[in-house]
Amino acid sequence: MANNLSTASSKKEVKMATKKIMREAKAAKKANALNQYVKIGLILLVAGVILGILPGLGVVGTLVAIVGLVFILLGVLEM
Repeated sequence: MANNLSTASSKKEVKMATKKIMREAKAAKKANALNQYVKIGLILLVAGVILGILPGLGVVGTLVAIVGLVFILLGVLEM
């Protein structure tokens, strides 16, 4: 990518190379955002399992785990 900018001889070529770099950066950022749903889901799932182990917090743990599964499902569907 940087090679494209350094070898560009006109304004038009520089502009085209810059647009290409920006498009690729935007696509990478979007992919990271999708993975964020999965990360949140995994954290909530683990928290739900830990809360489920503790006596008296089984219902809360189950609810947190279900919310975690929903986030994981959202992350997988967005991919």
